[in-house]
Amino acid sequence: MIEKIYTSRQLLAIAILGSLLLLFYVSRYYLKGPKGLEKSAAADVWAEIKGDVVHPGLYYLESEKTRLSDLLEKAGGLKGEGITLNSETANTDVRYGDSWSIKVLPSGNVEAKRDKIRGARALAIGLKISINTATKDELLALPLMNEKTATRIVRYRDTNGPFTSFDQLRNVPGVTERRINRWEKYLSF
Repeated sequence: MIEKIYTSRQLLAIAILGSLLLLFYVSRYYLKGPKGLEKSAAADVWAEIKGDVVHPGLYYLESEKTRLSDLLEKAGGLKGEGITLNSETANTDVRYGDSWSIKVLPSGNVEAKRDKIRGARALAIGLKISINTATKDELLALPLMNEKTATRIVRYRDTNGPFTSFDQLRNVPGVTERRINRWEKYLSF
């Protein structure tokens, strides 16, 4: 039935046009990479909480609720009955990209340690990965990165010291100009 409505040349033209559109959209995403989660306002934050909490994970906090107690509330609270944060710790500011490790000590006190979100989670919220502190597994979150290259980067860094520019990555076997261009927006020094 389609053959009666369209000629074979018209069908071929439609197929080619459709393929080109599909190729355009796929290559556009591939070249730009994932955008990550948008920062909706200057004081809104994405932060991670893990350890002795009911629901560890990555949480969004609106600007008026950026204290550790707010993050802990989003995570369902502390594990264990009657355990609370002291007021100084509870009122600690949570910053964009924080990763909090919460540990309930045998004494009942709560230890809260701040770090930065790392690896794929950092990329997902728009943060960069430090090439000078990233582990092999964290580097694997980068586009066009494979295990062998990540290992070589870490080995090169351990042998030659910290990277100070993207040009130095060219000295790592297997790192191409294409990869460097792709990684620039995801890496910091």
